[in-house]
Amino acid sequence: MYKELAQILRLQEIDKDLIITKKNINKIKNSSKLKAAIDHLKKIDMNLEELEKNFANRKLQLRSLEREVIHSQNLIKGLDEEIYSGKNNSKELHYLIYEKENNSENIQNLEEEMMVLLEDNEKEKEYLSRLKKQKNEMQQRFKNIKKNLDAKKNELDSKVFSLETEREKIVSLLPDDLYSKYNDKKERLNYKFVCQIDQSGMCLGCHVKLPSRVIKNLYNKEVQRCDECGRYLIYVTD
Repeated sequence: MYKELAQILRLQEIDKDLIITKKNINKIKNSSKLKAAIDHLKKIDMNLEELEKNFANRKLQLRSLEREVIHSQNLIKGLDEEIYSGKNNSKELHYLIYEKENNSENIQNLEEEMMVLLEDNEKEKEYLSRLKKQKNEMQQRFKNIKKNLDAKKNELDSKVFSLETEREKIVSLLPDDLYSKYNDKKERLNYKFVCQIDQSGMCLGCHVKLPSRVIKNLYNKEVQRCDECGRYLIYVTD
């Protein structure tokens, strides 16, 4: 049984390593850096979408204002023809001139509105350029983070496979009753079902000094249990 206990000593090391390794894999899957990069890209995309909507809306506004300007220009052209036709009395002429001035003022106002829209376009074009640059940089950062995380995950997956393969081999060599005992108690005993003793003859499970007879028996590879914690004991030479 001493040989089997030595195998369980290795088995519990494997099980502890598997727990830690699988936790690290889950950390990679839920990486805060990757999530932050994704959230940043989503925010940039939302801003880009809003900018595109703004450009589209201003384009429609500019077209509408251009049509109004053309309409007012046509009205002025018609008014000029009436003014210079010589067919109108002074009262009619005064009205025509008044209408022309109103339309000219309207054109000026419309052109000012168009200018404001064009200036807004220029400002947002600069912002659009900065956002696209940020997106490119963040996409590259995302790729680098993912590449590094994927490499780490592949390494850990390979480690898990290797550990589980070794575990299966060890389990196949253990008596069913001993393996069943180990499985039942491993978590409660914090994966110290079998414990080594240190050079001073102390149980490394409960850190209690063992009787000399127990130590002597362990040196002779006889199965012993700690009187204090009940764990199986083993002495491993370097």
